[in-house]
Amino acid sequence: MQSFLKMSYRILKITSFYKDFLSQIYNNHPELELKSYSAQYQFLMDQKYAWSDFFKVHIEKLGVEVIEIVHNADYLQLAWQKENHVNDKNSILYEQIKLYKPDVLFFQDIKSFSGDFIKNIRNSFPFVKLIFGHCCSPYSALDLDNYQSYNFILTCLDGFKSDFEKIGIKSYKLDHAFESSILDLVQTDNHFPKKDFIFIGSFVSGSDFHDNRFQYLEKLLEENIQISIYGNIIIDSPLQLFTKQSAFKVSRILDRIGLNSINQKIIPLKKVSTLKQMPKRVQISPLLRKSMVNETHYGINMYKLLSKAKIGLNIQAGVSGDYAVNMRLFETTGVGALLLTDYKKNIKDFFEPDYEIVTYNSVDECIEKSKWLFENPDKAEEIARAGQKRTLKDHALKDRFYKIHEIILENLK
Repeated sequence: MQSFLKMSYRILKITSFYKDFLSQIYNNHPELELKSYSAQYQFLMDQKYAWSDFFKVHIEKLGVEVIEIVHNADYLQLAWQKENHVNDKNSILYEQIKLYKPDVLFFQDIKSFSGDFIKNIRNSFPFVKLIFGHCCSPYSALDLDNYQSYNFILTCLDGFKSDFEKIGIKSYKLDHAFESSILDLVQTDNHFPKKDFIFIGSFVSGSDFHDNRFQYLEKLLEENIQISIYGNIIIDSPLQLFTKQSAFKVSRILDRIGLNSINQKIIPLKKVSTLKQMPKRVQISPLLRKSMVNETHYGINMYKLLSKAKIGLNIQAGVSGDYAVNMRLFETTGVGALLLTDYKKNIKDFFEPDYEIVTYNSVDECIEKSKWLFENPDKAEEIARAGQKRTLKDHALKDRFYKIHEIILENLK
């Protein structure tokens, strides 16, 4: 621990929360938008969504000052604007950087900021010594240009790291992990019913996203395997789909004629610039639609729901390729459910298959192993216990954050 304390610094972490999560929170708690900045901030962090304030909690134990901003939480940011007498709402983030004077800037949502914005920060605030970002989602050629404005990038994908380094972007691999303090909270006021088998996740069409989720879940249901499906399906209206398809075509034309910088400036173009295929209508079978639970849970409620399951199914997004990377690996095992996940070439870096988790290589094998686990509940429970033990021992979020701290120190020298 002493080696961590040799150098202190002030870091400003700029975060984005999923828009649907923010909408759900403020719709369910309409009084929240009228509260102070500090009250809104604490309420959001108490939901334990994504990294919550875990980064701040753990890194401050190392003698580092951490400030966190959820820059896309509109009511939160407007409260800060009012309390700090900022006239222009478009300059709130700029004014926050100016006020807090960080040595280090950490953009967790790297895709929301242009390279020009990062260059402007460097030119305007000489006290900022280091700027880095985090990328675990598909990116465009223009995004790669923007990423070159950072000192380094953290990523959860080996393929991304390789792509970055080929064009001279310093990159570090950072795996997802589990926050053990969640375990005390999931037992408190947990009124979710027990589930034998559960899937929790989003459904976005596209080869880089979740096309395979539709296939796997439909096949499981056709085999009369009882699985509770909690999914957020994004279905565009005909007009929305036409707009996306038109934007996709324009984006590709701009890429071909060397004007891809325009994609960054026009929101409809920016949204489709990372897609590899033409946006298409989501096709959902009646069986899958009927089987889905019409509820969406985030943060601590998602953990509570998952903790009541005996088996949690994981189907990774297409962008992961041959590698196991997503957060559900550690969320499922962390709360004590058995993880049934797609086999990837690096899975043994995290867990021992058939001892700490169960893996499948195809939809048929997924069906076969699901049935076997139902028929062997004692063995399933044994594997679940081993998986949780491994996550708590080797995949603690605290340790991932300490790695970030070491990387920062290395780059500040």
